Amino acid sequence: MEQLIFWQGVVEHRIDPLMLGRCRVRVLGSHTDDKELIPTEDLPWAYPCQSITSAAMSGVGHTPM
Repeated sequence: MEQLIFWQGVVEHRIDPLMLGRCRVRVLGSHTDDKELIPTEDLPWAYPCQSITSAAMSGVGHTPM
């Protein structure tokens, strides 16, 4: 079983072909901002921890766990 890792990032693509609720995320501090070095289609799929229907920021909102 893989270890669960939490990080912050920017969602760049949200159309999951398997319709599992995943999105492609550029991880802050890990991926470069240069889309020529790491194109969006090469980013990993990730499951959002924060509800995608909640505009949470700075600790305001809820986590669906």
